[in-house]
Amino acid sequence: MIAAIYPAPWITVGAGWYRRGLSGGDIEDENVLIAGLAKKLLTNTGGSYLSVGAALKMGRLAYESSCDCPGGGSSESNVTGDLGVILRPLPVISIGYSMLTLNEADFEEYGSVRSWERSSRWGISYFWEGRVVVGFEQQRSAGRTTYHYGLAVRTSTPIEILAGYDDGDVQGGIRWVDEIVRVSVAFGSTGDDGVHARASIEASIPTGNKKHGPAAGQ
Repeated sequence: MIAAIYPAPWITVGAGWYRRGLSGGDIEDENVLIAGLAKKLLTNTGGSYLSVGAALKMGRLAYESSCDCPGGGSSESNVTGDLGVILRPLPVISIGYSMLTLNEADFEEYGSVRSWERSSRWGISYFWEGRVVVGFEQQRSAGRTTYHYGLAVRTSTPIEILAGYDDGDVQGGIRWVDEIVRVSVAFGSTGDDGVHARASIEASIPTGNKKHGPAAGQ
């Protein structure tokens, strides 16, 4: 995944590209392009604010040219969108809500249907003395509700320790936090005695108005 965010004086814009190679089936790869924007509507000197955002998302499935199927070597695309809002009523509390895949998108996969299903999320985070963040999130999709719990602790060095519990899977990791570069590595169980790993890098690029726009690659 590669993404970039630019905080302009009156609005924040961003774009990203996600690609996943698949094996063991007729689909060769999956690509997702996302373009979004966000704006703070209300702010005060105490650190409270209300922010809203929206994103346009395009997905593309490419089918293997060597498969013995009617659509071999072809591709299929679809478009949908997301909406979200964040309210920070107090400097130590943040509440968010998002509606993902407003327009449910279907991909006809050789007689079967592969869907982007609509889902909703809401969550709350508590910030303690700038060192500890505790978060809770509830997600509902396809009639199923899942719960996610997270914890981040910043040590005396610029290192954060991450932990989480996500729908029955335990996760953990570390993150190096610098003024310019942030690097994180996370591990988690997959529910079938397997373990997955994920790494990301974020870099802040100085701009003419002395603000920083992070660009992330994963």
